[in-house]
Amino acid sequence: MAKRIFTMVDGKVEALEERASSSEIELQALITEYPELLDGKRIRTGDGRRWILVTREKGNAES
Repeated sequence: MAKRIFTMVDGKVEALEERASSSEIELQALITEYPELLDGKRIRTGDGRRWILVTREKGNAES
């Protein structure tokens, strides 16, 4: 059974629907703004940061 994710909006619990990203550029932008979307262990034990953006991928005409 797939895990479901819920959110609370105006006091109501709503299930979120999974959907594919419309483009790689959109996905990269979301990961840049919300790196916590990536699952992973902490860089160092006790360090609050999990991921650090070094740079965006080069070569996209749309980025």
